[in-house]
Amino acid sequence: TLENVDGNVTGAANVDRFRYWLQSFQYMRGIATTSCAWAEYNAISDTIAKAPAQQQKELAETQALPARERLIANATAMVRALQGTISNPGELGTYMNIESRSLIDAITSPTPQLLSW
Repeated sequence: TLENVDGNVTGAANVDRFRYWLQSFQYMRGIATTSCAWAEYNAISDTIAKAPAQQQKELAETQALPARERLIANATAMVRALQGTISNPGELGTYMNIESRSLIDAITSPTPQLLSW
């Protein structure tokens, strides 16, 4: 993998460029894994919503909560990789948009639903 090449890069400028692109690619991977985790959580939520009321709590604890934990872990890794690419005010603006707008539904909207089950 690209991560394995990191130790072979020499020169300060080359290392900086390499790590910038490595983190950029990790961020792109993070977008994909976060999107998949969000879709998984939504599919599980739909299943639970259709289940009989007496089964919803157990399904929420055994399926939805672990899926939400995976969603949060993937989003955290994605954001961490994006943070590693910030080197100017424009990139900071991109980060703030993702942090405050793009991820807000994935992070906050499942909470009331989980609590209701």
